[in-house]
Amino acid sequence: MKDRIRQIMEAENLTSANFAERIQISRASVSHILNGRNNPSLEVVTRILNEMNYINPEWLINGTGSMYKEGIDPNSIPKEPDLFTPPVTPPAEKNAPSPSSEQISRGNEVNALETSLREVAARALETVSRDVAARVSGASPREATPCGSVGSPQAFGATPLTTSAVNKPDKEISQIIVYFTDHTFKVFKP
Repeated sequence: MKDRIRQIMEAENLTSANFAERIQISRASVSHILNGRNNPSLEVVTRILNEMNYINPEWLINGTGSMYKEGIDPNSIPKEPDLFTPPVTPPAEKNAPSPSSEQISRGNEVNALETSLREVAARALETVSRDVAARVSGASPREATPCGSVGSPQAFGATPLTTSAVNKPDKEISQIIVYFTDHTFKVFKP
């Protein structure tokens, strides 16, 4: 049954923490089930079937039949968004009210914040790229990687960000930590 629970989680892009929260059980319980330490209790199975009423109970318990109840379209089930698949937004209703000026203002603030965060990330990426290139080549960090070269956002096809339309953030990056696969790390300070 643990494989079928894992299959449900994968189909809905749920992490074990999100799955535990959704069916209202502890994260440890989900971990024990997925690792094979414990079998799911009747309560866990009931919670899954109550929360995800489109799951075929016979499939979940016995592994027979299809994952979804008959007549259920798997593509119509809302899934958790992940980093690689943007969330699907339903088409707007014909009689849906237009957004208020407050909602539009809030949306503009969010867009400005996103742009500001992108600028900070681009500067951080450029600084890290320059420092890494400097360490590899032995050059000074400020002359190692000019803008537009390998490692900069422009090299990957990203459009350069301008600061004219957005206020600069009050906070600045104090350090960036790069973790390596050999479990070591390096701290870079701008």
